[in-house]
Amino acid sequence: MKKHQTMKKVALALLSANVVASTVVTAIPTLSMADEVTSANSETSGSKNNLKVATPFVPFTSIAVASGTTTIDENNHILLTNNTFLTTGGMMTKEKINLRKSDFHFNTTLDFGTGSADGISFVMQNNGNPSVFGGKGDNMGLAGLKNALGIAMRAQTYYKPSVQNVSFYANNEFVDKKDTPVPLTGTVRDLSVFWDASERTLTYSITGVVEGSYQVANLTDTFGGEEAYIGLVGVAGQGTSTHTATNTELSIDTDEDPVIEAADKTLFTGQTFSPLADVRATDEEDGDVTNTIKVTANNVDTNKAGVYHVTYSVTDSAKKTITKTITVRVNDLAAPTISPITDKTTTITVTGLPLTETSLVLPDDTRIIKRTDADGKATFSVSNLVADQEVKAFQTEYGAPSLIAKETVVAATPNTPSIAPFTTTDTQLVVTGEAGAIISVKLPNGSELTEKAGVDGKATFNIGAQEFGATIEAKQTGTNGKTSVISSTTVTQGAVATPTINALTTDDTTVTGTGIAGASVKVKANNIEYTGTVKVDGTYSITIPKQTANTVVSATQTLNNMTSNAVSAIVKSKVAITLTAGDFTVGADNYIKGTYTGDIAKLAIEVNGTIQQTINTTGSPYQYYAKGQVNATTDQVYVIGYDATGKQLQKTKVNIKQQETGTVTPNMYYIGKDNYVTGKLSGDVAKFSLTVNGVEYSKINVTTAPDFKYYANSLIKNVTDTAKVNAYDASGRLLDSKPLSVTTYQGEEGEITSISPFKLGKDSYVTGAYTGDVRKVELQVNGVALQRINVSDGIIKYYAKANIAKATDEVKLVGFNAAGVAVSTKPITITSTDGSVAASPFALGKDGYVTGAYTGDVAKISLTVNGVKQSTINVPAGSEFKYYAKTLIKSASDIVVLTAYDTTGGVLSTINITIDNSATMTSGTVTPNTFKIGTNSYVDGTYTGDVAKVELEVNGVKYGQIPATGNTIHYYAASLITQASDVVKVNVYDTAGKQLDSKLVSITAPTGTVTASDTKVDDIYLSGIATGDVTKVTLSVNGTIQSSIAFVQADKSYRYYIKNLNLKPTDDVKIIGMDARGNTLSVSEVTINN
Repeated sequence: MKKHQTMKKVALALLSANVVASTVVTAIPTLSMADEVTSANSETSGSKNNLKVATPFVPFTSIAVASGTTTIDENNHILLTNNTFLTTGGMMTKEKINLRKSDFHFNTTLDFGTGSADGISFVMQNNGNPSVFGGKGDNMGLAGLKNALGIAMRAQTYYKPSVQNVSFYANNEFVDKKDTPVPLTGTVRDLSVFWDASERTLTYSITGVVEGSYQVANLTDTFGGEEAYIGLVGVAGQGTSTHTATNTELSIDTDEDPVIEAADKTLFTGQTFSPLADVRATDEEDGDVTNTIKVTANNVDTNKAGVYHVTYSVTDSAKKTITKTITVRVNDLAAPTISPITDKTTTITVTGLPLTETSLVLPDDTRIIKRTDADGKATFSVSNLVADQEVKAFQTEYGAPSLIAKETVVAATPNTPSIAPFTTTDTQLVVTGEAGAIISVKLPNGSELTEKAGVDGKATFNIGAQEFGATIEAKQTGTNGKTSVISSTTVTQGAVATPTINALTTDDTTVTGTGIAGASVKVKANNIEYTGTVKVDGTYSITIPKQTANTVVSATQTLNNMTSNAVSAIVKSKVAITLTAGDFTVGADNYIKGTYTGDIAKLAIEVNGTIQQTINTTGSPYQYYAKGQVNATTDQVYVIGYDATGKQLQKTKVNIKQQETGTVTPNMYYIGKDNYVTGKLSGDVAKFSLTVNGVEYSKINVTTAPDFKYYANSLIKNVTDTAKVNAYDASGRLLDSKPLSVTTYQGEEGEITSISPFKLGKDSYVTGAYTGDVRKVELQVNGVALQRINVSDGIIKYYAKANIAKATDEVKLVGFNAAGVAVSTKPITITSTDGSVAASPFALGKDGYVTGAYTGDVAKISLTVNGVKQSTINVPAGSEFKYYAKTLIKSASDIVVLTAYDTTGGVLSTINITIDNSATMTSGTVTPNTFKIGTNSYVDGTYTGDVAKVELEVNGVKYGQIPATGNTIHYYAASLITQASDVVKVNVYDTAGKQLDSKLVSITAPTGTVTASDTKVDDIYLSGIATGDVTKVTLSVNGTIQSSIAFVQADKSYRYYIKNLNLKPTDDVKIIGMDARGNTLSVSEVTINN
């Protein structure tokens, strides 16, 4: 249900009681909208305000955007103006609110500052962004603002006499001004603002001060639309003040119009009509409200043709009423004609008026619409009609239907089914008829089979093989019960399989093979034909003369005048039988391979006397898969050749071998560079070792094949050492051994290309650059070689601060390559530091720092006052310095010396500081006002003399200093002073920061009580009385504090909405009284009675 608009998350809330009791409504003098004419099918609405059930408010700061001088602290206190001239500070919603649909309720506590100008305005504006306001000062952020409505709250002591009033701003002018009975300046006031969308009325109430209402005649005239940003703007002009807002919250209630769903209808004369049929109504808030629809007008008469209207009305729970009128047409038109229809009909022709919309209504009420041609005919495709069903048709002219034509479907006799050709080789019979028909088949043996035809009309019967020339009959019975005429087919001879023919040699005189029993076989050799018959056992044998090699002999067979394809064999010469077998390596080979000649047609192997699987040959050479069958070199293995009949022709022994492979290839070894012997491995190498000068060192496992490395730094020491690498298999058998080449590594060329001069007292490092093979550098001072350090990326940086002490030192830098060979030497130039310093006079009582400039190598400075040396500090980059001396130099007679140092601490320059005692002595006093917790947000008061800054000190903690202006103090302290026992001081200072005065602030705590009247479970409100500083109340139910609050009225009464809480006598209910800042002052039990 859509309850929220604009913020999407803002909850619905009930207007507080003090806002409902509004004053006189003032109408804006704008033109009224003209009465609108309602169309035949139209919807109109009207509404009257109906407040919804209360839901929590949301903090305004969470949905608003600040502008101008506005700031927000961690407690969501909104500081609108900052005591600055000619300023505005706004806090407005980020999105616009729909003013036609949405009520809203805005609560806040305003603190009108003690300054002289100008006040706070509540703003509603429909412009390009939230932060668009009118002029400053007396314009109150409103004057000159278009598309706006506002409430200006003036607190202007700038004028004499002061101006203290509240007025509306609308149509570019301030209206309905009301002077406040008490001044707003310097007070904290609760403000409630309510917008009633249904009445277009804006109502405000400043608790205990003034209230008023304003009605907008037309939203578009006032706002240029139906939406607006809303919020606050604080204003200052020629005078200044600090205005704040706290406890600011907003609730928005959006109520949509109900909707009536009713469509125009067209009826036939005599047709029953119910005005509420198919009519429904819905409401975004109330859901389905169909049962509340009322028919307010209905003149429909279905006994005669005509155009009629029905008007409906519905009202939602918010009293918004809408109406809708539909058109009902009653027509009579001559019925068209329908062509005859059977249950097999696939097209229907309807004849009526030419070029007219024509509807065909099928038995399942499906409606098909076409337009008749120039002859008045329209043809419709149909299917699946059933006997005795009824088909209807009518025409529509100018939106009115004709009378209805009707035609009954009659049953049709199905066609004769068709039987697919069936041969002696077939076993399945396919009969095609009508989809869904029952098809019956009568076989030659007299038996009958029945199947239902599928959607394609086909039925398949498994009838087995049938005799050549036999007759098969079929018929079908349609879904309408009608049976067709019988159809039949004769079994024909099917395709005859090709016979087989056995291999022939130049010695054979008989052709043999297989075929179909009883079939005639014809053999053709050298263009001479020989015949025979296949015997009962399916074999044949036909005598022919001996044939020469490569003669082609073919054979066919014929059965029932159907002849097969031919098969042939090529006569071959008698070939000698041979069989060879290659070596088989266990663990390496998968196949036994070899060759054969002659009549060998099958092969097998024998392993240790056991014949393995026999395979057919496919040609010489052959291969026989033997992996897993031959597993050891001791196995006795033979290859055996057979002819096609299985007769053994040849047996050959296989030589079984064991696999032995593995190699090692070592790389060159460089003494002085390499720590490891490296290289490549191959084959079955599982371990390797190193032999040096005849001594073989430990074998290690291969882990990074094909690469290897063997630590040799301590084993190979001279180029004369004799070394080799040994490779072993997993069992430790030596597979390979290779000699290792050994040489000395001399490294590459390199050069130190540049070295910067080294300045004593400034530099810490010797720096330079190099090219080529320079891996390390060494510093030599006065002939003494110091530590070698690594270098990289062409850059040299060698720490030398502790090593180079005098400008006369002889210093060199030596570069070494990867082999440790010195490849480059460069001398280093040594220089000393210099520099100077100058300082400005120090103004006693005014300056905080000794300032000045430095030159040269000055890196640090220190200050000595009356012989006592103070801290040494680094100077910043550039040429200027400053040294904090406010607490060090206290008298014009002090002797102050400034000393400059280089980076090593060497003194470069010393100067005296001149002390200027011409600054005027300052004085001043402060008088703070009493601060009341919960009422005051600021510590206020007055000051005299040279006061320039004001500081607040609470319980020993000093808070930030603020500028003092106009001989008054105004220091924000609402979040700092929380208890009457707090010790609070106001400290004041001159421009130099000297404290001139400090005074205690008198703190008083807010007091007050709250009581509740007896309450019943069905009461809508809980009422009661508050005293003292209690300004608002909330409720605690069973330990849960509710989020909504109610404000205390001017007569100290309050009313808290409780109907939605469904309170029971057993609930633990307490009423909580709070001051304007939300601090709890009083808690009282509430009794709930039945």
